[in-house]
Amino acid sequence: MRSAFLAGLLVAGTLPPAMTQAGGDREAAAALAARAGALAAAGEVASAIATLERAEAEAPDWAELKVNLAALKSRAGDYDGAIRTARAALDLNPELEGARFNLGLAQIKAGDAGAAAETLERYRGRDDVPASVHVALGLAHAALQRPADAAAELDLALAAGVRDPGVLFALARARSDAGDAEGAAAARELLAASAPGSAAHEMLAGDALDAARDWQGAEAAYRRALAVDDRFPGANHSLGLMLYKRRAYDEAARAFDRELQRQPRYAPALYYRAVLELDRGRAREALPLLEGAVAAVPSMVEGWRDLGRARLHAGLAGTAVAALRRAAALDQEDARTFYLLSRALKHAGQPEAAVEALRRASELNRLHRQELLEKVSGKSPEG
Repeated sequence: MRSAFLAGLLVAGTLPPAMTQAGGDREAAAALAARAGALAAAGEVASAIATLERAEAEAPDWAELKVNLAALKSRAGDYDGAIRTARAALDLNPELEGARFNLGLAQIKAGDAGAAAETLERYRGRDDVPASVHVALGLAHAALQRPADAAAELDLALAAGVRDPGVLFALARARSDAGDAEGAAAARELLAASAPGSAAHEMLAGDALDAARDWQGAEAAYRRALAVDDRFPGANHSLGLMLYKRRAYDEAARAFDRELQRQPRYAPALYYRAVLELDRGRAREALPLLEGAVAAVPSMVEGWRDLGRARLHAGLAGTAVAALRRAAALDQEDARTFYLLSRALKHAGQPEAAVEALRRASELNRLHRQELLEKVSGKSPEG
């Protein structure tokens, strides 16, 4: 998940003023590291990286030096380089927490939420780690559709004094998605007080209008957010979703594409871009998008269901069965999944299993109709 606020906030590790361990190569490396520190402090990050790389060549087994090089590469936007360097530091010293911090931070900046969550999981709920670690872990859980976990980590960042608009935005959304309406409102109020008119503030305004089904108003709010910061993560996706709801499909596709240019692994945009292709009868074009969505968020039920649908329409019944079984395992109450599974099983030459899946789909449809009737009538079956 690349974003401006991550670039500024999530930089773990600084070059210490004295890295002067004994050894001829380390003395040379320490001198170069001190120069790199001065260059970084002056904002000359590229020169600092080049200088620190020379220091690394002088002392290739100095794990702590690699930690700082990883931090500088992350600061410069070279997230792949930061990941490689942090891993090299961990290979030398697996207990070096600074290396693990920088690895997780670079992974979330690179948009690999799953890897970041795995790397930083050991720090969940701990109060002895930098606030940036809680931000990265919270954002990773949010991207993986784990809102309660995301809110818990972002709350720790808030308690540590973080007031970045992007973090408050993520916290408000996570609390809302976790069903904490009061907590979400508190985060929105804090954001409105600390950063009125910011892209984050406009995004939450759009969310509120969307919830009220005022899609034109929500579209206008998301456009204001983009006018403030056209790189705000998720803003083009949110705009695209409003355009999709208003049936402006071509414009929606362009908005999703803009999001994916900046965040190629952003599962919601991958999913809805694929839905547009499916709606147009282009199942094969939808396949890589849906495969990317479920790779980014393995718990995305609708992603697995529509991947099965796309494979079925593309004549790939066998692999459609696998995707639909995954969707059914994640949500055993979705009649659409079982109906599609029945079709896929039939095409795959498994008639008995197809009948059983169709029976389950029919049973779920009946139960859902009964639940709807009870909601409309206000009566229970016994009443």
